Amino acid sequence: MIFVSEVMEKELDIYKSPLQEMVYESLTKFQLSFERVNTDEAISSANYKLFRRFEGVDIEI
Repeated sequence: MIFVSEVMEKELDIYKSPLQEMVYESLTKFQLSFERVNTDEAISSANYKLFRRFEGVDIEI
């Protein structure tokens, strides 16, 4: 089972990539609200499929 945290409305403490930092800067700049969750990495297609179902989106891989 994949870990999924509670929903949060704050930025990350540490960014994992320059793109991630740019996204949060843009959200703040344009005063756009957001929600996010922390998750385990979905490294297999089976885990990814399970994660997408958790979010209510069924996909085919």
